[in-house]
Amino acid sequence: MRVFEVWEYGFGKYHRFRYKELSAEKAVSRFLDRNVFGEKSFRDKLLEKRKKDIRICVKDPLIKGTRKNPNYPKVFHLKVEFIVE
Repeated sequence: MRVFEVWEYGFGKYHRFRYKELSAEKAVSRFLDRNVFGEKSFRDKLLEKRKKDIRICVKDPLIKGTRKNPNYPKVFHLKVEFIVE
């Protein structure tokens, strides 16, 4: 299993969540399913805020970036209506 750092796009200076998962997609799913304030999942909070889409960044922090090959995060653009299923 690999370690992935996951955060919401635009909030990279704040807390990044680390998950041990097989793929970046599974780390994003776990990020969305986490409990916020102990009662509801992050997916439910997005629905309450009526957000239409969200961008999630995922990065493997163990990979060192170089000038020719920087370790930029992978960005997932998710629509809220697809999250609800």
